[in-house]
Amino acid sequence: MKVLPNPWLHLNENAEPCAVVAVDPTVNPNRAFVGASVKSTEVLDNYPKHYFLSPRQYTTWEFSKEPVSIEFSAYYRDLVKDNILVAEDEASAKKCGISFTDPKRILNDAKVAAAKNWFAAYGYYPDWYEEPVKQVSNPAVVESVKK
Repeated sequence: MKVLPNPWLHLNENAEPCAVVAVDPTVNPNRAFVGASVKSTEVLDNYPKHYFLSPRQYTTWEFSKEPVSIEFSAYYRDLVKDNILVAEDEASAKKCGISFTDPKRILNDAKVAAAKNWFAAYGYYPDWYEEPVKQVSNPAVVESVKK
């Protein structure tokens, strides 16, 4: 089965995509994530050893732009049905019991939804979101919204 990760379902505190999917260990035991890898990790708080807390950390992710081949499982089927993973082709969609939709469309719709949810929560769009620039003829208005 061929899928793409859908990183836009969650954004971190800097509006960076961070929706990662853990592999199904029953069919892919040699990987940690489907179509994602850690780009960088920064430890923010390193507690003394006698504390029973894990250090807080800031992790950024790199997501595959190419389809990832995975074995079919009920776990992956459910993730594809919910567009958490995106079926790359008709055969993969059919195996999961859904109709095929162009992955670019699904990922773009998820990206737009993430930006709109960010705006609803924080009152400004993430820097990577370009739609407001296209809709507003005065760039000063866009800059005032970002601040």
